[in-house]
Amino acid sequence: MKKIKLFTFTIVIFCAMMICNSLYAQVTQTLIDYGAPKLVNFNERAQYDVKHPQKLKRRFVEQGEDRDNFVFKPQPVDANAINNKVTLNNPNTPLSNSPVASVNINGVMDNGTLIPPDINGAVGITYVMETTNQEFKIYTKSGSLTSTVSITTFFSATGGSGYYDPHICYDPNNDRFIICIDGNVSNGHGGLFIAVSQTGNPTGNWYTYSIDATGNTSDFLDYPQMGFNTNWIVLTGNDFLGTGGNAGKIYVFNRAGLYSGTQGSVNTFTDNTVSLISPATTYDNSQTTEYMVADWNGNSGGNGYVKIFTITGSATAPVYSAGNTIGVNQPWSESTVGAKQLGSSNTIEDGDTRIHSCIYRSGSLWFCHSVFLPASSPTHTANDWWQVNPSNSTVTQFGRIEDTNGSTFYYYPSLDVNANGDMMIGYSMSGTSNYASAVYAYRASTDALNTLQSPVIYKAGVASYYKTFGSGRNRFGDYSGTAFDPSNNSFWTFQEWANTSNNWATQIANVPATGGVTCNAPTGMSTSGITNTSATFSWTAVSGASSYNVQYRKVGTSTWTTASSLSTSYSASGLTAGTNYEWQVQTVCSGGGTSVFTASTTFTTTGTAPCNAPTGLTTSSITSTSATFSWGAVSGAPSYNVQYRKTGTTTWSTASTSSASYNATGLTTGTTYEWQVQTVCSGGGTSSFTASTTFTTTGITYCSSVGKTLDGITNVTFNTINNTTSGTTSGYTDYTGTQSTTVSQNSTYTLSVKINTGGNYTNYTKAWIDWNHDGTFSTTTNEEYNLGTAVNVTSGTTSLSPVSVLVPSTAVVGTTRMRVSTQYNANPTPCSASFDGEVEDYSVVVSSGGTSCGIPSGLSSSSITSSGATVSWGAVSGATSYNLQYKVSTTSTWTTVSTSSTSYNLTGLTAGTTYNYQVQAVCSGGSSSYSSQSSFTTLSGTVTYCASKGSSTAYEYISKILLGSINNTSGNNNGYGNYTNLSTSLAAGVSNTITMTPGFASSSYTEYWTLYIDYNHNGILNDAGETVATGSGTAAVSKSFTVPSTALNGATRMRIQMHYNSSSTNPCATLDYGEVEDYTVSITGGQRLENTDLIAKTISISVSPNPVSAAISVAEFQLITEGNVRLEIFDLYGKQVQAINTGNQSEGKRQYEIAHLDELAAGNYVILLFENNQLIARNKFVIAE
Repeated sequence: MKKIKLFTFTIVIFCAMMICNSLYAQVTQTLIDYGAPKLVNFNERAQYDVKHPQKLKRRFVEQGEDRDNFVFKPQPVDANAINNKVTLNNPNTPLSNSPVASVNINGVMDNGTLIPPDINGAVGITYVMETTNQEFKIYTKSGSLTSTVSITTFFSATGGSGYYDPHICYDPNNDRFIICIDGNVSNGHGGLFIAVSQTGNPTGNWYTYSIDATGNTSDFLDYPQMGFNTNWIVLTGNDFLGTGGNAGKIYVFNRAGLYSGTQGSVNTFTDNTVSLISPATTYDNSQTTEYMVADWNGNSGGNGYVKIFTITGSATAPVYSAGNTIGVNQPWSESTVGAKQLGSSNTIEDGDTRIHSCIYRSGSLWFCHSVFLPASSPTHTANDWWQVNPSNSTVTQFGRIEDTNGSTFYYYPSLDVNANGDMMIGYSMSGTSNYASAVYAYRASTDALNTLQSPVIYKAGVASYYKTFGSGRNRFGDYSGTAFDPSNNSFWTFQEWANTSNNWATQIANVPATGGVTCNAPTGMSTSGITNTSATFSWTAVSGASSYNVQYRKVGTSTWTTASSLSTSYSASGLTAGTNYEWQVQTVCSGGGTSVFTASTTFTTTGTAPCNAPTGLTTSSITSTSATFSWGAVSGAPSYNVQYRKTGTTTWSTASTSSASYNATGLTTGTTYEWQVQTVCSGGGTSSFTASTTFTTTGITYCSSVGKTLDGITNVTFNTINNTTSGTTSGYTDYTGTQSTTVSQNSTYTLSVKINTGGNYTNYTKAWIDWNHDGTFSTTTNEEYNLGTAVNVTSGTTSLSPVSVLVPSTAVVGTTRMRVSTQYNANPTPCSASFDGEVEDYSVVVSSGGTSCGIPSGLSSSSITSSGATVSWGAVSGATSYNLQYKVSTTSTWTTVSTSSTSYNLTGLTAGTTYNYQVQAVCSGGSSSYSSQSSFTTLSGTVTYCASKGSSTAYEYISKILLGSINNTSGNNNGYGNYTNLSTSLAAGVSNTITMTPGFASSSYTEYWTLYIDYNHNGILNDAGETVATGSGTAAVSKSFTVPSTALNGATRMRIQMHYNSSSTNPCATLDYGEVEDYTVSITGGQRLENTDLIAKTISISVSPNPVSAAISVAEFQLITEGNVRLEIFDLYGKQVQAINTGNQSEGKRQYEIAHLDELAAGNYVILLFENNQLIARNKFVIAE
């Protein structure tokens, strides 16, 4: 044995060498695709919740899936386990006091609807974010609540439901918040949901993703954990299998892909040897190994064990491996005990022994978990914390928070480690003398090994806790959160405590850093001297700084260029012209250590950005008919052109996309393709296409069919195939590699077969050809051919009745399979096995019969009205005409028309209806397959408005309205008058005066008037700027107003409300006293009204940041169809100040950078979004002083 003395305790290594365990055979790897993210804005979602309060039902989280009452099963300890001997600190040794919290925030309060809360939290440069099963909250660091959003509202765009177990972390190297949560995807399968903030401001925009995590409705994914490093975001969970048992799931996402908002695939590993694995939050940005830890066996030979796992490899090709098993001579039990509490005989569920809060920093893994003691017969709960060196599997530190008398219970721990090497652990505590309380304990890097400073109860419980919702389980956890503050190295802990009787609550504390050497991050960052290729970064000097580390990169890329500076500035050179960069700086402390890096400061070099072709081309998610192309984003590129084709052919299929990936569909099975991509330049023009990248679609797997006797096939003749055999083979022969023939669509060929019956017996013979290339030989369609029977044939020269085979016009062009089978005394089936007879397979190549006819692509729709639309597509080389099919999306019957043009005007359609359409090319020798379906929705035709009326006109009513040509003396209409048959014209930019006169039954009263006009024709009367005028008086009231230049031309609704005693702000209100009248006004001189349906369906365009204060701003918008996009910006005087053509954009959420807005005068502006020259969205924004 070799003894190694480490400081104040001893570690004994019981094995002579460390052997990394090979990957278990029980591990499988799959790829799960996920689509483009759904963009959500946290503050907008918070405002939605305020306007749409939810009716909450009582919910025992996962109650319907009560399999989460998990009992850990210890795993066998392998012979190469590394055993460490540790000495626990004497609990009676006096310790220094943990620092007192400087901020104490009341978090989420129990609203009586769910258990357990599952509290977690994270901290960025400016904000603190708390997650629970009830809701998400964002606070300032002084404790002020900024925003609250329910989980259902936040993830609503993903289509999921039943969310539970949220986790959150903050990536200080990239200034992003990350949330993960379990739930159900739209098809009811177990789902995993992940959200990534676009910046370090969590109140702004987030990308939200969802994946079908279980692939079925019977499995139940639970106990999610989250970690990350420079390559990946790793989510793990325990999959309770519907068939019984459980397995560990490890989902490895490409971090750069999630941060950039692109669709992709997640590498998923299933490990049947483990259930719960905790991935590390990796603060060292150069660390390419992602470590993970699992509780392995609490008591084996007097030792307790954990196991290390790793993710290695590249960002797109991760490798999962099992590492060493690490033991300490401080065993624990895996059998749970309930935590005692003051004032009640009911115990609190105190969880299990799974690992929490795994942290990797400066070469060490830190983690913690609850344990049950004594190991032989547990009576109480304690918290263990570890510091491990994963490079040699030695335990650097080990501590235990325990009341050896068994009166006080400690559970649900979480920890974090700051840049100084200080650690803080937060947890829950209860016992015979304590209600459930929130606690933390601090450890400075300079403290003695294995020790913590004295704990602080920062929120004491005030009552006993017992809440089961009838389940019999007093749920309290299931976990907590502790996070270091990247701005100053302090700590925040997020814990639960027992509030008033049988209610839980959460509490957040900020604890200042005290240990190690510390210095602040710089402030006052600025960028100057910007040229085409250089810029100077500057910041304010930090007290105690010896130097500074600087890092910078192009926005949207992942690799930093690093440098150091002894002064408070740095000049970066070798930059690219016209390119957006970001930079950060950190302080190198004079006494050792560093501060955190600052948040990014951005700038754009002068000149025009070079328009380079993309690099880093990869092909993923390859199936038999589809593949995803990806490449590195080119700075400033608004979009990309993609082209792909079968290798050896001359015709490209083309597409355009605004993201750095494209999913190609409709490919041919088992075929090699090549693809290229070019950049569409922001200043016009394009780059050259890249060199080709090739891939091969997967083949089709056919069922097996094997005979077992001498009854055999002696000849098969079909077109050019004429294959003679002895008829005494092994029961099956695959001739697909040597025997092939080419046939044409709509052509007829003769198939004949000769057999031996092996004596005076009867054999039945059939053939099948997979015309639709789906891997199945259909016995009910035109894929089966019956060649009849033969009796007593031994020579093998008698031909069965030949059959005539007509190649269907719909047969898929390309190589497919023909199967021939003969069977004794029964008709064969295409997938029979172990029968008396023989099977042979052949290749059949289907052609179009003449000039090759490609499938039309580039389908688009335009000129959409309530009763018609024009559909278009790209020309196909050699096509003489096209067949167009269209139908209502909810029906199955197609209408077919033919045209020689590449567009067709559809008429006689139904208003407000979604149609599908597809196109087929007709060539001289046949037709192509139909294209993938596309769709459009006809305009609604009419706009409907909410109702509003007065309940009583016994005292007052509207007597007269005068506006332009409207001069209506109406009298009492019993609360509502519909005068939409009366109309007047209103010109944009021109002042108009309306006079509104009340009528009274007897005495006069003060009446309050509100005038609304639906300027954007969307059926909503209180959009911004549509409350046109208000006023009050006992007699006629005259008000002037000007129609804005952004109003849409055409007829629209005007509503007038008169209300006694107060102004109405709701155009849909039912007024207690007063009256409402509706009129029609016709706008002229405004914006063209071409597609109100798109306006109604499109999320309003927005500009961020708003107010604008930087040189670069981002326009965010959503398209429901692919099309050519133009942005126009106007001041409020109607002057156009910018017009930007972004080129063709695919449907979905999109972003586009707008430069030089800061050069415009401060004030209010309007941005308009046009698609295919149709106005579809608009919004206001502000340019700051």
